[in-house]
Amino acid sequence: MQKAIEDMKKQIEDYARYILELEAQLKQDKHHESVNHPSHYTHGEIECIDAIESALHWSGFVDYCRGNALKYVWRAGLKNDSAEDLLKAAWYCERAARTLNQKYD
Repeated sequence: MQKAIEDMKKQIEDYARYILELEAQLKQDKHHESVNHPSHYTHGEIECIDAIESALHWSGFVDYCRGNALKYVWRAGLKNDSAEDLLKAAWYCERAARTLNQKYD
């Protein structure tokens, strides 16, 4: 079980690094706020993602992030522009990696 978790952690971190390189190149463009802190996902001071993280066990939250990353890679360019979809995928990969790092470091 521990090996599977470590393998999953490495896969997420590797993918997050790759996608975050793209994010660094596009960070100053129009997509930044719509990817990192979309206003329609915040009520008061609580962002939806934080409520979801609180409601799920850490492993459930990592799976949630992985699923969303897959969704955005899958639909890249079909609904919105490809760059924004890939940035959203990167955001979810980074959030999953950060959660795993907090759990195991």
